[in-house]
Amino acid sequence: MNWDAIGAVGEIIGAIAVVVSLMYLAVQIRTSSKLAKAQMFQSAVAEQSRVADGVTNDPENFEVWLKMYGDEKLTTPEYARASFILSRVMQAMLAIQIGYDNGQISKEFFLDAKAQTAELLAGKARPLARRYLERNHPNLKNSQIFSDIMEPETDT
Repeated sequence: MNWDAIGAVGEIIGAIAVVVSLMYLAVQIRTSSKLAKAQMFQSAVAEQSRVADGVTNDPENFEVWLKMYGDEKLTTPEYARASFILSRVMQAMLAIQIGYDNGQISKEFFLDAKAQTAELLAGKARPLARRYLERNHPNLKNSQIFSDIMEPETDT
């Protein structure tokens, strides 16, 4: 066997090694992507649960939450408590929005979360949440999530 033949065999072996390496990397990237999506989904669900637990497991939080839906006026401490609760609700929804925008959250889960958030923000909760977003996330003022969840602006 001459040196040209040995070189050709070496190049073929090298090319096969490159193809095998690329296939291995593709599998690893796909697996990593699936894992990231699963972790984002799990994180979003866990945050939604923490928010719900924070409202329903604390009698004072639950009372404030109920007042936001009724005609009762919130006291200053209740208003502050309501603002914190709403900030958690909106932060959870924003995390879901980011996950959806990055392709880590399915459209079905995103739409369901958006509908639930809009429902949670009925009554007095919507204007409070609107003020929270306007103050803390002014860049979202013209976003789809803001208009989908915060409209109509006539809520009081």
